[in-house]
Amino acid sequence: PLACGLAFIGFVRPTAAETTLPQMTVVADRQENRVPDASSPLPLLSPEIEPSNSGDFQDLLAVSPGGYAGNPVSGQFSLRGVNNENIFSILTMGSNPLIAVLENGVPLSPTTLRYMPPPLWGLEQAVVLNGPQIHLSGPNALAGALLLDYAAPSQTNQGKLWFEAATYGSFRGGISQNLVLIPDRLALNVLSFHEESDGYETNEGPKGDETGAYERDRNEIRLRWLPDPSGDGKVDFSLIHDRHRGNLLGYVRETADDSFFDRKQKTDVPGEFPADRWAGSLQADLPLPDGMRLKSTTGYQRFDGQSLFDLDGSDLLRWYADGFIDEERFTQHLALEGEKGNVRWRIGGYYEDSKYSRGYSGRGGPPAPAGSPYENQATEDVTIAAVDGRLDWEFTSRWHLISGIRLNHEDRELTNQSKFGPFPLVRGSGETSDFAPLPQTAIEWRPDERSVIGAKISRAYRAGGISHALNLGTSRTYEEEDGWELETFAGTSTEKFDFRASAFHAHLDNMQVAYDAPGGFPGIDMLITNAADSHRYGAGLEGRWRATPEFSVSGSLGWLHTHFGDLEIGSIDASGYSFPNAPEWTASLGLNYEHPSGFYGSVLFSYADATFSRADNPDTTPLETRKLLSARLGYRWSHYGVYVFGTNLLDDEYALYRVDNTATGGSINGKAGPPRVFGIGCEIHW
Repeated sequence: PLACGLAFIGFVRPTAAETTLPQMTVVADRQENRVPDASSPLPLLSPEIEPSNSGDFQDLLAVSPGGYAGNPVSGQFSLRGVNNENIFSILTMGSNPLIAVLENGVPLSPTTLRYMPPPLWGLEQAVVLNGPQIHLSGPNALAGALLLDYAAPSQTNQGKLWFEAATYGSFRGGISQNLVLIPDRLALNVLSFHEESDGYETNEGPKGDETGAYERDRNEIRLRWLPDPSGDGKVDFSLIHDRHRGNLLGYVRETADDSFFDRKQKTDVPGEFPADRWAGSLQADLPLPDGMRLKSTTGYQRFDGQSLFDLDGSDLLRWYADGFIDEERFTQHLALEGEKGNVRWRIGGYYEDSKYSRGYSGRGGPPAPAGSPYENQATEDVTIAAVDGRLDWEFTSRWHLISGIRLNHEDRELTNQSKFGPFPLVRGSGETSDFAPLPQTAIEWRPDERSVIGAKISRAYRAGGISHALNLGTSRTYEEEDGWELETFAGTSTEKFDFRASAFHAHLDNMQVAYDAPGGFPGIDMLITNAADSHRYGAGLEGRWRATPEFSVSGSLGWLHTHFGDLEIGSIDASGYSFPNAPEWTASLGLNYEHPSGFYGSVLFSYADATFSRADNPDTTPLETRKLLSARLGYRWSHYGVYVFGTNLLDDEYALYRVDNTATGGSINGKAGPPRVFGIGCEIHW
């Protein structure tokens, strides 16, 4: 039962407000040009995102080959079979993710993604990068990155208002206003975003039925200064406050009387997860003599979150957890780049000083049914310092050799303490220091300015760290995991057609594996050791055809194979198992039509194979095949627009996450995917 409760600490907010956003084009190519950059895996090529399922960044994964959204415990999404936070389900500080997510160049933690997923509102460009990333403006990323760039202020006094309402008491809306403070020099943009929902889960316990209800408000101020109106330099400043109130869990249980998709639970503490986040960033992109450029991104973030939830997942026991999650991060990236003759070069550096804290107190565990009082907390200090360099050498006509390296150093220090029932206070601590050179080399042929064929090899690496068992108060250091990834790719872009294809093979050694600590609570007191190796390989296709100015078709197809070589999880030999949250096949098809009269429509269908949640028990934690169909129909005229929409129109029943707690006297619990939703919306521009 205790595992049942704490297993849901990482749940994302309910997505009952499964609505759509105003028309937006999500561009996947590099900002500089449309030629894919061989120094990174091929970026996402997506259609205009109109029908959407959650209204946040996870919608982008449906149109990316190998992308998979929705696992709320061990990562909010996965790329090519790897969850962004952890491959194995375990409670961690979230300080060492496998996939980096950058918002305007500033890295976001898994906790931020869980509580406050970046909305599509105001998003100007999104890029998915697969594979090891050593040249990011953020930390090193073993398995990929998602880059989110929001619209900057412009030299116009334009504004926009948008809102929509849907079933399940959901409402979402936003307003933005652009102001020219100094013509050709300084502009201001103010944005405000709000969403709320009653949730789609029902609690039959004593605390009411709106167990998944939540509210969220995000307010942002952005400034853009142009040092020289005749040049191309720019300096951007942003300040964000994000506020969440309501229930993050919204989990359901499967019983003899109720199926998983009846979406019912019965608890005496449905869950409360208030959180606030402040974030500021300063970005500069400035020209220098001799064609060089200086780029800088400075970020500061503070996250303050709380949680109150039921430990046993029922109203039978008065077991609960009252916790906190605090984060403070300072990040700085600096890069200098230039071009001379047939050589393009870049050198950069990254520094991060962060602190992560979390703790819980409450009542639970033996002796049943009363349980025992407990209190635990842990703090991790992280310092990262890295330098990287890259050369792009056209050694003969249209043939390029691109080689780079990152020298990565990370220091981690963790202290923790725990007191359970009558037992004395226990303290633990640990520290690690890792240094690694991370090379990357590619060769590509560019037959013309908008096409590329190439291959690349990269070292995949994640630093070691310190794990801790919450209630035992003990800690254990674990070593880095590393391997190599080889990728081949091809792409072309024309006025009417875009196409990308890629294939990859990756292996990883000394994988960081979670296991139950002896004497602790299964599923809660878990430590990490290096005890596995794995292989992944697959291929992806994606394209878009602009048949006419009014009509376009887009699609994607991904195939993936994953398996562990040697892997033991407790007493379970999981050698040969595939990865959790790693569907073999993914696909999407989008149709967009806009008539000159103002009528428009769009349809998006996405598919993902069946998979499972937990590597230690795949048979009891299945995740159904996803077949999601969404559509929108509307009319625009002058400065106005109205539309109707529907998501999950097939009312497909699928789970985002399952966990089997029957071994500890609980049930099979989890998070169900959102049901069918209908709504209406309106947009006004001035």
